[in-house]
Amino acid sequence: MAAVLVCRNKKLPGMLLVALVLQLLALQVSALHAEESVSCIDSMVEAGIDWEFIAYAEKAEITQGLLNPGNLIAGLPSKEELVEVRPDIRFECSAFTFALSPRFQASRQRVEDALTPEPDDDEVDTNEFVNAGLLRLDIGTMWSLEVSRQALLWGPSLFFSPSNPFSRFNGRNTPYVELKGKDYLIARAFIGNSGVLSFYNNFAEGEVEYLAERFEHTYALAFEYTSYEWTATGLYSQRKSEQTLGGFGQYTLNDYVVLFTDISFARIDEDRLAETFPAGVQSGLLDTDKDWATGATLGGSYSFIDGSNVSAEYFYHESGLTEAQSDSLLTTGQRASAQLDDGAFTQDFSADMSLLGQVVAARQAALRQHYVAMQYNKNDIASRLDVVLRWTYGATDGGSLAVADFNTTVGEHGRVFLTLLGTFGDDNAEFRQFYDYRATLGASLTF
Repeated sequence: MAAVLVCRNKKLPGMLLVALVLQLLALQVSALHAEESVSCIDSMVEAGIDWEFIAYAEKAEITQGLLNPGNLIAGLPSKEELVEVRPDIRFECSAFTFALSPRFQASRQRVEDALTPEPDDDEVDTNEFVNAGLLRLDIGTMWSLEVSRQALLWGPSLFFSPSNPFSRFNGRNTPYVELKGKDYLIARAFIGNSGVLSFYNNFAEGEVEYLAERFEHTYALAFEYTSYEWTATGLYSQRKSEQTLGGFGQYTLNDYVVLFTDISFARIDEDRLAETFPAGVQSGLLDTDKDWATGATLGGSYSFIDGSNVSAEYFYHESGLTEAQSDSLLTTGQRASAQLDDGAFTQDFSADMSLLGQVVAARQAALRQHYVAMQYNKNDIASRLDVVLRWTYGATDGGSLAVADFNTTVGEHGRVFLTLLGTFGDDNAEFRQFYDYRATLGASLTF
């Protein structure tokens, strides 16, 4: 059967880009009036384009656990093939920097669920979009202003960054899948040789798709201080539904040992939470009686003489489900799963599925409260093989998630990679609700 081709195009808002360009140009003109005039003709221009061609195939065994009855909550694919072209364009001239990362994808996936147990997987989906971009103006040596689209990540955590209000996922379990970029306005002031004061305004969703939640403008003010042995960042962020006070840092104890932490205190707006997740709040599974909820990671790493590295961390998530709340949610999932198996639905089925979907969406980064993560990585084995082994343990329910990533160079421009993911524990464990295993095999070419 011939494959069906479906095209979906996403474009940046043209008027918004024009307005932002004009605003930056106006600022550049005023800055040049205050300092000695420098033009691109008089300074060195650096420009170029890097190309990456990547293709991979993925096979997964979906568990359809009690929190994902019939795979109707997560809608995870059991098979997926993707080919993507990733050009990265850059231009630097004097105080001006421009970068753009358009993406061109062709993919096909098979999603089996209770409603479509035998889906037609011949449909090829093509997508063209801009996943990252940068327009930055350096004003003297102390200031910079930029408009960018990026996946804004920070902190040393292996598992989760509680202080990051923009993206708490770090994407390390899917290293070859790019995180989607959001749109930011960022202003920075460089204070001496050690301090940076940054203001962030996440003004648009960019390429990120919001399912249960709606996009909200998010603002953050951060101060970073760097010394020879340690770095520390404190920050405050706010959006309509949440205020966060927190920070992260690391301390180099010696040539081998680094200690790190990432902590936040978040205050959730009760009315906003009830508006976004009404079923979750009414059930009592999403608490609204806490003034401030704590999230914290504490860990360290040890580097061996041969270049390998071992890291370990503990993560505490106060907003996660308690034992009683988890039992209540699993009972709801058990009731919905039984109705799917029997094919006899009561009036409670829709309400149960809605509750499951809202709680999973609200706590998608971490459903429970206590986690331990460990990682081992070694690069340049036999001058060509890189290995990362990661294990995450759910200390509350005893489940675990293991990831092994292998990638090796092929010639000067090629790379082949294999990523394996497996889950362990009983049927009630959080990590066992969605995947049994997942294997990804692919290759890339860079020029």
